[in-house]
Amino acid sequence: MNPLALLPWVLAHMSMLALASLRIGVFASGFMFFTSAYINKRILIALIILLSVWVVMLLPMPAQIATLPPSEMVVAGAYQVILGLLLALTFNVIFEVFTAFGQIVSSSIGLMMASMIDPALGNIATLTRFYYFCYLMIFLLLNGHLYVLRTVLESFVWFPLGQSVLPHALLQHIFNFFCIILPQAVLLAITVMIATLLTNCAMALMTRLAPQFNVFSVGIGLTILFGFICVLITFQPALIQGQTFMRAALIQAHDIFSGGRLHGR
Repeated sequence: MNPLALLPWVLAHMSMLALASLRIGVFASGFMFFTSAYINKRILIALIILLSVWVVMLLPMPAQIATLPPSEMVVAGAYQVILGLLLALTFNVIFEVFTAFGQIVSSSIGLMMASMIDPALGNIATLTRFYYFCYLMIFLLLNGHLYVLRTVLESFVWFPLGQSVLPHALLQHIFNFFCIILPQAVLLAITVMIATLLTNCAMALMTRLAPQFNVFSVGIGLTILFGFICVLITFQPALIQGQTFMRAALIQAHDIFSGGRLHGR
């Protein structure tokens, strides 16, 4: 058997491996769960290679990928990068909801001054980081990481490696998905916001009735105290509501990239 006859087959599979690695690698580099400092980078690289090999071995080879010229291969690579970014941004929205929720609560009860620098989230309040880790545990308990990987792998079925055009419906559904950040964050924080508003109104009434009442020395401390009480009371309901939202958001994100919404299912 002539070894040179296998050269086109090898080149085609190497092209598939490179394109699959691009999509999965860009996604893993942009998804905040995988960019956490608690995940070893060597393990992440090994996971990217393993998933890429899995895609090449189990999915059928597109007929046109073996004959793509170098210019079209560059376009196909750019397409994989864009898809990887869209996947990462879509799943990051789920965590951004809880980050916005924590920031709204921290701002309402006056804890924005107690902030810290997080490499993945930026300058956030300490309470926001606490909420973030709580919802991260819920994400793991729901097997969200497995659901995310399943969505990434199934995206190769609906968006093959040889394809280089993004459907308009995909961008529309992703944009609609992005619009849930602020409404859902306010919905999670509405109880604490209303309680803080009533506390501030009570402080204003006390200042009006008793001018000698120092709102700066007493009012701020009372606001933070009532804020902590509200956080304690609403903690479990917020976790339950956040769990329900996370499960629904994972299913919705899966439908966007697995063809369910693109094909009207």
